[in-house]
Amino acid sequence: MRHKKSFIIDNVRVINCLNSVDASADWLKSLLAIIKRSGSSYLSATE
Repeated sequence: MRHKKSFIIDNVRVINCLNSVDASADWLKSLLAIIKRSGSSYLSATE
């Protein structure tokens, strides 16, 4: 029984890790979108 409980805890840990990776990936995506937007407006301003 004890082994099964630790297995569940490990799964929860993995899921939490994946969720935090997902959240940081979303943050990176929005950051890249902002950089692309400001970069393209900067390029059109310098033309």
